[in-house]
Formats: sequence, C-alpha cells, structure tokens
Amino acid sequence: MIGRSAWAAIGVAVLEWSTAISGTNVVAESGTVAEPSAIAEPGIESKPEGLAAPSKLDPLVSDRPTEGAADQSGESILPPEAAADIEGPRAQAPSPSNPAPRGRVRWRCLIADPECGVTFEVNAMTAFARRFVQHDAVEGGLDSWSSARVQYDFWANLPTLVETTGRTRYTKMTFGPKGGVAFSDGGEFWGNVGVAMRYWFGRGRFAPALEWTTALSFKLGRWPRGASSSPERSPVGVTADLGVGVGGFGAIVIGGQYDSPLAREDVPERLRVAAGGMVFVGFRGNILWGAPAACAVLTQGLVGRFVNGPM
Repeated sequence: MIGRSAWAAIGVAVLEWSTAISGTNVVAESGTVAEPSAIAEPGIESKPEGLAAPSKLDPLVSDRPTEGAADQSGESILPPEAAADIEGPRAQAPSPSNPAPRGRVRWRCLIADPECGVTFEVNAMTAFARRFVQHDAVEGGLDSWSSARVQYDFWANLPTLVETTGRTRYTKMTFGPKGGVAFSDGGEFWGNVGVAMRYWFGRGRFAPALEWTTALSFKLGRWPRGASSSPERSPVGVTADLGVGVGGFGAIVIGGQYDSPLAREDVPERLRVAAGGMVFVGFRGNILWGAPAACAVLTQGLVGRFVNGPM
C-alpha cells in the first residue's frame, strides 16, 4: 500500500503540471511573453521607463487630430485641407480687428472719397449771383443786379485727419491749396488763390461731406463780347464759400466775394476798379463726370451773351 507521504507527493506533481499547461495556453493566445518584473531593492525607488502605447483596437483612442492640435514644435498637424476649411471662414468673418474688406486704398484719386489718400481734382461751379458795385463813394450810390458766376478750381487735397480700422485707413478730413478763375457778366473775370477743406461724415464712396474754401481774389480784367480784353487791376479782395456735398462728386454751395476799391493816385483812371462784390448760390462738382463742366461752359456762354450789368 502507498502511504500518505507518497499521495502528497503525487498531488503536488499534478498541481505543478496543470499550472504549467495553463500558462502555455495564455502565452499562445496573447502572442507575447511577459517579462518578470524587477524586484526593487530596499531604499531604491523604481521609475517606470515609459508607458505602453495605446492599442489601435482601443475604441477610446482616435487617430484623428482634434481642432487646433499641434506637435511639440508648435506647428499644426492638421491636414492642409482641414486647416483651410477652418481658417477660411475665420479669416472672412468680419470683426473689429478684422473688418470686411473694402478694396485697396487708392493713393491718387481723381474723384475723392474717404478711402483715398492724397487727391487732385478739378471742379467747376455754376451759380446764381447777386452782384453789387459802388460807383460814387461820396453819395454812396450802389447798383445791384442779378447775374451768374462760373468758376473753375484746382484742388490739392492732403489728408490731415485719418481713421484706422483694422488694416484699412479712412480719410476724415482733407486740407490743401487751391487756385482758380471765375467769370461773370460783362466779360469780367477774377483769379483766386487760397485753401480748401473737406470733412467726411462717412466711409463710403457717396458719404456726405462738408466743404469750405477761402481765397484771396484779384480782378484780372474784362473781356466784353465782340471786343478785345482790357486789363483791370485792383487791390486784393476776398472770396469764401461753404458747401454740403455727396462724396467727391458735387456739392450745393453758398458764398460771397468782395472787391476792394483801388484808391492809389498814381493809377490811371482807366485801370481803376470800384468797390463791389457778389453773393452766390449754386452747384460745384468734379468735371470728370461731365455734368458740372457742361453746365459751367453753357452758363458762361449764356451770361456773356444775354446779361449786361450797369458797369
């Protein structure tokens, strides 16, 4: 008979054999062999060398990068198509720091608007005028009559007040020199040299604007119909006007002019000019769009033919 010690030895051997068989099946199914973990020595802290990479079979791990994902260098790792899809609408969306595009700002505009920088323009004005002249300073006689005034001016507008929104700069006010020549009935014409100012109340091409000009005026002479011109000289007078316009296309203008008398004794009588002037209201516009220039030329011809003052 087999003793108890023999049966105990047989049981231990069977247990070891079954354990070995189950370990072999686990290795075959996983395909990996687990390495024995190192036993930390007392007093020495063990540090893991790295974490295992997540398996692609894990449903919680995604290969797609999230929006705004970046690598260690700070550069986006999004595909070019995805980056374009994100940045496109973001760049087009208007905001205080990125306003809606309004086109390239023009530097030399022939018809001024708030998006222009320096502008050069030629304006023509046609106006109804009420003229007056004093012939006798002792008796104080004053003659007045209705007439017309036609004026051609050259303006050089320099931006003096600007407004910047994002990367776009808008002109709020311009100020610069001007010069021109004015005609009225009887073939009389004057020259003037002064300054012009325009203030914009908006940013668009047809933004309302306030215009103001002032100049020193001097009579150049008279050119009656059917006769040769005769020079007339006078001390410097003054002219000024105020207008409300739409863009740089045109403005309704009201203004006046004063001609000082020539009182020097050494001046021949035929060259003397009496004190006089006019007040006028009319329309001034840029000649490039045609209508102001056509009206000015037509009015100048009609007033020279049909209007004759007392002078």
